[in-house]
Amino acid sequence: MLTERLSKVFNDCGDAGRAVAERLAASPNPRSSLNWLEQSPTAQILIGLLRREHKPAHEDLDAIASLERADGKADRRQAVENARMILVATEVLEPRHALAGRYEAWAQQVLVKVEQAADRWTLQQFHRHRLLPSVEGPCEAGKATRGTVRRAQNQLRAAIDLLAWTQLRGGLTELDRSGVDEWLAGPSTRHWAREFLLWAIRQRLLDLPISAIPLRMPQSPPAVEDYQLRIDLAHRLLHEEGLPADVRVAGLLVVLYGQHLSRIASIERESVDPASTPPRIKLGKDWLELPEPMGRHIAELLGQGPRRNAPFVENAKWLFLGDGAGTHLSSDRLGVRLAKYGIHARPMRNTVLFQLGTTVQPRTLARLLDLHITTAVDWVNKAGGIYANYWGQVLRDEDAEDLDLFDPGLETLDEDGDDDPEDLLDELGIL
Repeated sequence: MLTERLSKVFNDCGDAGRAVAERLAASPNPRSSLNWLEQSPTAQILIGLLRREHKPAHEDLDAIASLERADGKADRRQAVENARMILVATEVLEPRHALAGRYEAWAQQVLVKVEQAADRWTLQQFHRHRLLPSVEGPCEAGKATRGTVRRAQNQLRAAIDLLAWTQLRGGLTELDRSGVDEWLAGPSTRHWAREFLLWAIRQRLLDLPISAIPLRMPQSPPAVEDYQLRIDLAHRLLHEEGLPADVRVAGLLVVLYGQHLSRIASIERESVDPASTPPRIKLGKDWLELPEPMGRHIAELLGQGPRRNAPFVENAKWLFLGDGAGTHLSSDRLGVRLAKYGIHARPMRNTVLFQLGTTVQPRTLARLLDLHITTAVDWVNKAGGIYANYWGQVLRDEDAEDLDLFDPGLETLDEDGDDDPEDLLDELGIL
């Protein structure tokens, strides 16, 4: 029955349609595939794209308008993204980074609604030459998070609002220092327009000095958890019986190593080695030794398959498997899973980095935890650690020969001393 239905639906969809039909026909649950084919919005998007005369492209999916809901708000684009994942999994489309693609598709939807043609052109240039590279760069380096996308979205929204505001005051070219101050005196969200203002000055769209654009007001200190809670959670995740393997592993990566949920969710299986002695994981450029029994927990997680038998769901390269075609678990769902067990990722990550910053030098943090060296130095300074003045001393020393330490990729870790990965766990009393 499924085969007959697939033949009827995808008969005139060419080679791309046949690739999708073959994957559906191989589904372990034919009834589920039939229901998906008849009822899923994703299926309708796929069929519509595949029946076009030309081969589907990412741009075709980006151009699909978000549906309007009954409450007047734009519907989520999850069905469109699901269709994209299926076309990538069936090799109809070339892979592209999900976060960069999500931002670009969103930006196109937003920019087309800008009424003034001149403003729309200016914003498109800002998007193409400043914001899109700010998302694609971290994506290519494997360091992009949902926060990367949200930052670019906030900056583009603020730029749109600023240009609309300047229309009542003669346009962007008439904006002077007092106008900038008036704009920034409004809601705090207006400070997201700072990047656009700096870009406009560099492009000579604004006749203002860089100094006319003030820095954002200092924010409140980052939220942190109690240090004892970190120790208790680490022991619980390592030794308590009955916890799910994904919660154990993801929780330990937050509690011990302060990792972003986005990076945890996108860890590839080849980056973990539970069979080595001791078990290892690669978060940055170097392998990091893990405390037992964390190696056993990772091995258990690797042995698990997809969580449900749905169309296109299969074993993939990811440590945390998702429900979509060839995808990993989303950071949002992972965060919800951890919160149920008392692990709140953001404040716990702040606690970890703050605590490690008191005892571990920036180079070690940067290389083992995959942090930018500036971020590592910033956390050490916040914590007032023993290495807080390290880089300042290096810069003041005219005879210093180890300036290459600024590049964490130039040398391997020492066998002993401050670079020992076990230093990160000593303070917890685990080793």
